Amino acid sequence: MNFLSSLHSPTASSLVDLARFWWRQPGGSSVTSTEQAMEWLIAHIPFRQHQLCKPAVADDLLEFCSEHQGTYTWAFDPMTPSRTVYGRARPDSDWGLETSALDVFLAQIVVFEAAVGCAAPTSAFASCIHWRDILQALSGLERVLEHWTWPTETRFYASNTALAFSTCEPESWGDLAVVSVGAELPTPLPSVIERTQACWTSLTIDGVCKR
Repeated sequence: MNFLSSLHSPTASSLVDLARFWWRQPGGSSVTSTEQAMEWLIAHIPFRQHQLCKPAVADDLLEFCSEHQGTYTWAFDPMTPSRTVYGRARPDSDWGLETSALDVFLAQIVVFEAAVGCAAPTSAFASCIHWRDILQALSGLERVLEHWTWPTETRFYASNTALAFSTCEPESWGDLAVVSVGAELPTPLPSVIERTQACWTSLTIDGVCKR
């Protein structure tokens, strides 16, 4: 599957195809709207780090997603053509702009969940990694989509065989960050590991936990 074309301009059908591929879901009826794509994801994909739910009114927005521990929630504006997405940490907090469009946000979730090892047969994760090592480790991948602002800046990357994300740690950690890579096949990931000096906290190769 051409991941890059799917992520440069995500659509309802392309993000569902992307999720079908990573979670090994069979093909089926096509979706024609972002709302239908979200309904399909809710019904078919067992996300672990995020919980999608049927949209519910929250202020002037529709709340539809939360971090799995409930520390952050997201909502979209149904009055904007692209369904602009906003996020907040607490019910009494102000909503802050997260992503320009709902289909982009859903694509970000698919990339995040696949990269963190929830779907990819081959994956690696490291915390407390320096930014220069991230750039070296992900040199074969292209930055895609917009970045998240939560918990701090989270960037997304892809090639046609792998997906990844990196997240800055709080300012007190300096230039350290978290990085996670998921690959379709065992071949790309060892080369990623070889290019970096990072100590991987966890490593799975073709479904077998190595660390």
